[in-house]
Amino acid sequence: MNKTEKLTVLLKNVSERENVLDLNKSELTFLSKLDPLDLAEAQGRLIESGVAVSDLYEMFDKFSNSGVVEDQIELTRKKLPSNHLMRYLLLEHEYSFAIIEDLKEACSGIVKFDKIKTTSNEYRRLYEASRTLAQTKLHMDFEDDVLYPTLKNYSKINFFEHVKAEHLYLNIATEDLFMLVRDVASYGINDFKINVSSTVEYLCSTMKEHIFIENSIIYPIILDSCKDKDLWKYMKDLRSDMGYSLI
Repeated sequence: MNKTEKLTVLLKNVSERENVLDLNKSELTFLSKLDPLDLAEAQGRLIESGVAVSDLYEMFDKFSNSGVVEDQIELTRKKLPSNHLMRYLLLEHEYSFAIIEDLKEACSGIVKFDKIKTTSNEYRRLYEASRTLAQTKLHMDFEDDVLYPTLKNYSKINFFEHVKAEHLYLNIATEDLFMLVRDVASYGINDFKINVSSTVEYLCSTMKEHIFIENSIIYPIILDSCKDKDLWKYMKDLRSDMGYSLI
């Protein structure tokens, strides 16, 4: 049994425990010595075997926060040159996470209102967060049109079509949310709060899990699969021409 197979079996076993942090010494030692590619391949196999992305995300969030494994973004970033395209993509993901949290907090304040005042801090915060999140379409378009098609033949990842479909739904949701918040005067207070709450809930959960798949599985694998510096520079130049979102 190779390392990936051993890790897959271990993670499957741990995911079924009542407390995923209930690890023995040998398990802790094994997990502490893994690199992003080991984790990526094992996590990909687990998802393909039927383990829910939400369960995997929650488990690794606990692992990272408790120091069982190092943050996978940091593990990936450590291997990259300072001007590598992937550094910028990872940074956009980090900003997306921050915007999602801001959006969630703004929404929790808005739903308590009996009347929406567009001059209130809560509304302005919700407006800015929804407007900024809608800009992530540029990031997703680059992945769909340049990054994934270019690197598809370099790896055996089965997630490209899955994330492309999610991009479509996420782009629709972010645009719908921004238009909803922008056109607040067109809605009754109850309809507005219900629509905002449901859309924000969908975006927060789906986008976190989506970014988790890209950060933890797709990015490490394509980085390992393609070592062509000229190709990475070519894609980085294309992205610079398109412009970056959020950063």
